[in-house]
Amino acid sequence: MIKKLALLFISGYFLSCSTTEKEENTSTSERQGSQSNYVPSGFHASINHGKKNQPVSLLLEDSLYHLYYTTGTDELGHLKSVNLLDWDYDQSISIGDSYGKVQYDLFNSSGLSEPWIKYWVDDNELIISTSADGKSNWNDRSVLKTEGFNPSISWDSNLEQWILVLTNGNKLEIHTSVDFLRWESSSEIVYETPLQSASLSQIGSQWLFVLNQEEIKYQIGSFDGASFIPLGTPSSLFEGSNFQSANLFHTGDKTLLIAQSEKNTNSTSPTFSLPLEVDIKDENILLFPTSHFRSKFTGKRRGKLSKLVAEGPSWYSFTIDQKFSNLKMILNDPASSMNMEWDTERKIIKFDRSKSSIGDLEIIESNLSIDPDNLKVDILIDHDVIDIFFNDGEAYFSISVKPFSFFSEVQIYLDDKKYDARGVLFNIGI
Repeated sequence: MIKKLALLFISGYFLSCSTTEKEENTSTSERQGSQSNYVPSGFHASINHGKKNQPVSLLLEDSLYHLYYTTGTDELGHLKSVNLLDWDYDQSISIGDSYGKVQYDLFNSSGLSEPWIKYWVDDNELIISTSADGKSNWNDRSVLKTEGFNPSISWDSNLEQWILVLTNGNKLEIHTSVDFLRWESSSEIVYETPLQSASLSQIGSQWLFVLNQEEIKYQIGSFDGASFIPLGTPSSLFEGSNFQSANLFHTGDKTLLIAQSEKNTNSTSPTFSLPLEVDIKDENILLFPTSHFRSKFTGKRRGKLSKLVAEGPSWYSFTIDQKFSNLKMILNDPASSMNMEWDTERKIIKFDRSKSSIGDLEIIESNLSIDPDNLKVDILIDHDVIDIFFNDGEAYFSISVKPFSFFSEVQIYLDDKKYDARGVLFNIGI
């Protein structure tokens, strides 16, 4: 099974944005005088609240998103947003276990009448608690005896039932319920390595598991109402080791994925990935940004990469239309840089962050089966994270770096010869 992580910014999508466009002919040295003291907040939420900040619940209440994350205590931190990009802190909620979760049952599918449901495992019991407003007057009750941990509950729209997933060593327990109160043990899956947690989501006629093990993996299959029938063995979800965990969330009619990145020197806690929509095509995962992103485009310029210099959060898009066996990509700003090198013959990718505050060289033995002919490259430069996508997401990399001043440029070398591709630079407003 070939992994495909896609960020689908197709050309028609870009053209539909109300932006200004011009041919760019200004060099880096000509633009240095316009550099400002702009200090961005960024699109990758970085949390300074307790520890072990893992996103565990993402809910949609009317038009407001609620993101809950662990704090290393019996309290879940709480962020809210109208667009999944700009976040504000909201009231935290107490929970009986550091890895509890929250649901918002908009259509009262559980029959509990109160839409806010939080749940956790305590002393071998699954506890659920309901509230009318998600902030006060919680009503607790024990609904299941279990030896599992880290519960995750999702909705099966085909059979109109809830599916509970619990991890227990290297086993995954699956339970089902029509009312959130009476649970039946349906099946279990045994894996070769222990599971930290798992999340399950229905996407069309298929189901997707994301498994947090020693590395993050995914598995696609079907669900017959009791058992998960996998289409193949679990596959690595991300290239490299930047992410520590990832979870699936079903909001409205969309499945979203948020991953927890490594801790970097710019924050006391890990940074979250962008919330990405999830789809499945040909037994592969497709990831793409939410439609909210288009509202952030404030301008567009076309030209050679040597003339396209970003002055704020930005998105580069270009195609390499020459054959190569070695690709080197350098992202520079006046204070730091990040180098990426891809050896297509040896299938090795290197990320050199020695000129940033991260200061390391990461080597990935890649299983990429990407044809380097007409390679499409998209790069998102945020405050202290750089996201790179090949061929609309056939490969996806997220790299923590020293905060860029946003006065940055991209340089490309093919087999040690500079290649000045034509591309598009999209300005993104914070």
